[in-house]
Amino acid sequence: MKSVLLCASALAVLLAADIAAQPPASHANDPRVGLKAGLRNAGVAARNLELVASLPKPAGFFDPAAPAGSAIPPPVDDKLPATDPAVVASRAAMTKILSFSNSDLAFDGKYAVLGSFHGFNTYDIESAGKPRLVTSVVCPGGQGDVSIFGTLLFMSVEQTLGRIDCGTQGVQDTVSAERFRGVRVFDISDIKRPRQIAAVQTCRGSHTHTLVVDPKDKANVYLYGSGTSTVRSGEELAGCSAGDKEDPTTSRYSITRSARRSRTSRRSASRSLSSSRWDCGCSRARESSGTCERCPPKCSTRRRHNRPRPIDQRRATTSG
Repeated sequence: MKSVLLCASALAVLLAADIAAQPPASHANDPRVGLKAGLRNAGVAARNLELVASLPKPAGFFDPAAPAGSAIPPPVDDKLPATDPAVVASRAAMTKILSFSNSDLAFDGKYAVLGSFHGFNTYDIESAGKPRLVTSVVCPGGQGDVSIFGTLLFMSVEQTLGRIDCGTQGVQDTVSAERFRGVRVFDISDIKRPRQIAAVQTCRGSHTHTLVVDPKDKANVYLYGSGTSTVRSGEELAGCSAGDKEDPTTSRYSITRSARRSRTSRRSASRSLSSSRWDCGCSRARESSGTCERCPPKCSTRRRHNRPRPIDQRRATTSG
């Protein structure tokens, strides 16, 4: 038995050595090999696809000092505490890299809206070979995922540097009335002049969201927001709590709802936007079916808070 095992081991070693000795597979037919580097004139290789147009990022959506983007920082030891200088520096570097990243797309007729960590850009894509920039809205805060319903555009905001007034200076204070994390609402009835008309603050911001409609509810559209960032202080936004899943007041599970449908009145759209909060991430249907096991007992308890007032480009308001 030992001799069989020894023979098998020797055979395995010989096979491994033979494979290692073989020359690497030829890449002569791989069109990606040897492509020319460049920012706007890099080489292109495609299969079953055709590049028909390419536009540079508009002004305000790239760092003039590093138009190609910043270098990715080296990895840090994941065992280091969050307060370690190396971890802090790495996170700051990654935030800088993401600051001008594109995120998501939304379409409306001949227009494509490209979300970004720095705002959004609208393009006329009626002529596929000649896309045209229509308007740019600089409004930092990431993630920048966008959805469109009628004349309303919704944008997710999660980073702690986001401001209610869309300013680019960020927010330095740990607790600030100027900070915005949640879902912005823009009136795009004039596609060339988008206007922020409401801003729904949430406890963890909005990394992304899903817009749905209910055929039985003609008065509202619904946004299911996914916030993956840290829970903000209750001093900054009343009602926020970082408690665990057993805490019925925790902000770790929530559903954000909704904007009243309005194709004619921008004021009513901003006035009716609201945020409703459940004590966990269950919908009532899931709770009743018994499939949501992680919810605390008071899952069906709902509280409304943070109903925003209309805002304009000059001055933003919130309520807590």
